[in-house]
Amino acid sequence: MKSLPCGNLVHGLAVKHGMGGSVYVDNALLDMYATCCATMDDACVVFRDMREKNDVSWTTLITGYTHRGYGYGGLRIFRQMLMANILQFRDHCFAHGAVFRKGRVLE
Repeated sequence: MKSLPCGNLVHGLAVKHGMGGSVYVDNALLDMYATCCATMDDACVVFRDMREKNDVSWTTLITGYTHRGYGYGGLRIFRQMLMANILQFRDHCFAHGAVFRKGRVLE
C-alpha cells in the first residue's frame, strides 16, 4: 500500500471489524505507517498500542527508522528490544545489519 488515505481506510475497517488485536493485522498496519507517512509518529502509535509484539513488529519499526536515515532512532528501538529480551545473542548480528553500514551508524 503506497497510498496513505487507502491505508487509513483499511486501518479503520480493521478496527471496525474487530481485527485490530491480531498481530498480523497490526504488523501490516505498522509497516504501512512506517512506509507511507512523512514521520514515524503514526507507526510508533500503532506499535505502542499493540497488545502482542513479535520480532517482526520490532524489526519493522527499526527498519522504518533506518530507511528514513534515522539510525539513532533505530538503535534506540533495538536497545528497547534487547531490554525486553526479544532476541537471543545469535540474532544480534542480523539486527545490527539494519542499523550499521561499513562500521558506522546510518544517520
